[in-house]
Amino acid sequence: MAENGTDQQQSPFDETLAKTLKFLPIIALSDGDPVWLVISFVVVLVFNLLIPVLIIIIPVLIILSPVFIILVFILLIPVLIYRYVTGKHPIWGDHVDEVRKKIVEAVEKLGKEVKDKMEELVANLGGGGGGSIGRD
Repeated sequence: MAENGTDQQQSPFDETLAKTLKFLPIIALSDGDPVWLVISFVVVLVFNLLIPVLIIIIPVLIILSPVFIILVFILLIPVLIYRYVTGKHPIWGDHVDEVRKKIVEAVEKLGKEVKDKMEELVANLGGGGGGSIGRD
C-alpha cells in the first residue's frame, strides 16, 4: 500500500458520485431543456441509486416473506373477525353470511337424511325379528 492512500477502496458513495458525474455532459448539452433534465435525472436515479437498493432489499424480502405472511394472519385476521362479530361487516361479510347459511342448511339436510335412514333401519330391524339396537 502506498503512503498517500491511493490504493484504498472507494466507498459506494464515491462510486455513485463518479457515475453521476458521467451524466453531467447530458445535462450540459440539453441547454436547460426540461425533458432532457428529467430524463437524465431519472437515469441517474434508477441506475445509480435504485437498482443497488433493490439488489439488497429484494433478497431480504424474499427471505422474510414467510414472517410477513404469519404477521398478516396474526394481526389482520383477528381484526377482521372482531369487526365482523361486532356488526361492522367488511366487504365480504355478506358472502360469509351466505356461506354460513348454506353450511347450516346442508348440515340440517344431512341430519334429517341420517335421522330418516336410522328410523327406517330401526323399523326394518325391529319388525324383522326383534333386534336389540339401542337397548341394554
